Amino acid sequence: MSEETLHRIDSIRQKVNAIHNNLLEERLNNQSLQEKIDSLQKDIFNLKDENKKILEENVDIKSKLEAARNKDDGTHLFNNAKSSEEIDEMINEIEFCIEHLKR
Repeated sequence: MSEETLHRIDSIRQKVNAIHNNLLEERLNNQSLQEKIDSLQKDIFNLKDENKKILEENVDIKSKLEAARNKDDGTHLFNNAKSSEEIDEMINEIEFCIEHLKR
């Protein structure tokens, strides 16, 4: 083979190696991004589950509050329970976190 042919083959080999190295680097980057996506999806699932529990707790507390208001003797069922406003704030915070994770 001529010198020029060997030079071209070497040049092509270098380009193929560079492309191969870029491919390996992108695969690693892709794997890292996929792990981040999986983690964020897990966080979203957990936040949705927590949000569901808080909403259920909110419904329960509201029904107890309504029952307490309807009692004639004026006793309160939950001195230590969270107020409806606090629960609403928590729900808003969770919804904000979910929206933030979706981005």
